[in-house]
Amino acid sequence: MFARATITRISKKEFETIELYTRKHWLPRSDIPGLGREPRIEQELVAVVAAQKRLRIERILRLQTAFPDMLVKLQGKADSVHLELELYSTSFLSHRHHRQVRGRRFKEDRKPVALLCWIDDDKDGTLAPYVHRAFELRTLLRERRRIRW
Repeated sequence: MFARATITRISKKEFETIELYTRKHWLPRSDIPGLGREPRIEQELVAVVAAQKRLRIERILRLQTAFPDMLVKLQGKADSVHLELELYSTSFLSHRHHRQVRGRRFKEDRKPVALLCWIDDDKDGTLAPYVHRAFELRTLLRERRRIRW
């Protein structure tokens, strides 16, 4: 038993698959600005984004707890865009944010909406009709990439 769950046996191939995935997705703590560890709550994502200069966020124009979390000016993009921050991308749907979006734009001001999540777990593409794109922050940090609109 581990954390009230039964540990099950896995094959050598399953172990190697898990090990390969872990090595591929490992991110040194020192590469996580502002926290030095993986975020556990959405507000900690805000700290990581605010401390990160490589993402192409030129300026944070508005930050709020209601949807959408951030209005930002991206380098090289004339108009401001909304970023919704979530630990898991599918939380966008479970928090019912999709109800406030039409044509990948926020209903109130018609500005485009993108999702910035720590883990993109939307494997079926169910978010595609609602957001311009889902950016996985840990991948952007690990691969030293920027937000590309």
